Amino acid sequence: MIEGYSLPNKKLTPHMFRHTFCKWMLEATNNDIEKVRRLAGHSHIATTSRYLKDSYSDLADAVEELPKF
Repeated sequence: MIEGYSLPNKKLTPHMFRHTFCKWMLEATNNDIEKVRRLAGHSHIATTSRYLKDSYSDLADAVEELPKF
């Protein structure tokens, strides 16, 4: 079913949905990785942290939010 929504050059996988869920939940819980770990059903927080790698655009956005001096 998921493959039916894939683009010709980008195959969707269930793992992509887990990754997106974890990133969105991290934002929704105000960066509470322990809550995200429990919601994702991970036994170890190290597993959850692998899903939360920052992309370059996320890092650039964070830098832009820094106060200007």
